[in-house]
Amino acid sequence: MGRPKSLENLSKSPVATRITDPFRLRLKELTNRHTDNQTLNALLAEILFYFLKEKPYEKGLKFQIPGSLIEQKERQPVRTNWNNFNVFLPHGLKEELKEEIKRIHSAGDLSVSSARFVYTAIFWWLNAVEPENNQTQKTNIYNDLKKIHGAFGEASKKQNSTEEESHPPGEEKGGKTGRRKSFEDLSKTPVVTRVLDSDRRRLKELADQPDRKTLNALMTEIMTYFLLEKPYQKGLRFRIPRFTIVIENGQPIQTGWKKLNVYLPSPLKDKMIAETERIRTEERIHITPAHFTFSAIFWWLATVEPEGEESRAYYESLKKIHGEWKRGG
Repeated sequence: MGRPKSLENLSKSPVATRITDPFRLRLKELTNRHTDNQTLNALLAEILFYFLKEKPYEKGLKFQIPGSLIEQKERQPVRTNWNNFNVFLPHGLKEELKEEIKRIHSAGDLSVSSARFVYTAIFWWLNAVEPENNQTQKTNIYNDLKKIHGAFGEASKKQNSTEEESHPPGEEKGGKTGRRKSFEDLSKTPVVTRVLDSDRRRLKELADQPDRKTLNALMTEIMTYFLLEKPYQKGLRFRIPRFTIVIENGQPIQTGWKKLNVYLPSPLKDKMIAETERIRTEERIHITPAHFTFSAIFWWLATVEPEGEESRAYYESLKKIHGEWKRGG
């Protein structure tokens, strides 16, 4: 499927980064190779689009740091092969980039600038998606990206069949009717974490119960009781979710972990974020929303509703102590 010949609504101010001369030449080569992609802006927008969708930095890729234009050698300034590079993106895509950087910052994992983010996207594309002299790899990975995330420029994107996520407000899943009105205040941005395949299957099983009906409802109940009960103050250690892919002998290997997007009601999400910040500042424990959410899931599946366990004594005690959770309650 072709690339757009031109882009509308480009942001007036560019994202400024730096790239090497070979990278610049390679980008021009790719722009000229695709006759239906007549501008460098279109290629760069496609790169950032798939980089934001695929999130390879959550699968083992490290953020790269652009080099300096000039370095000192024997006390003399010497020009390097790095050059300033201005990237003009569609306004909506640029805003999405900013929001993702904010999310990374708020998660407390690391500090990444827009220049570093964009350079890493280019680095990833030229080394993994369209590497020089490797047409087979390019074709396979590029087609996989289009299959998973949809062709760049399409209004509707296909859902990744290897990921399980609860959907944002207003969307339907599997032909079922939408959520009750009590769930219309779901946050538009999810908490992104990762879970094992077995945990994902168990969550889907529990979510199918009549009093829940959706994964959003189940996750809201789990997070509500996790914040009220605070098992991490009673001996539970925070868990760190693993990567979905690891690199072994230079090859990407699937780990059995999958990304899970958790949409919570906005007030509950705000409470969760505030609690993670309190833990970081007061208890000096480096905890991110992803860690916190996975720990809540781990606690629930291991102690509250463990698979094969008929006794619901702990679950009943939670309802007795903190009140029974109800949809919209």
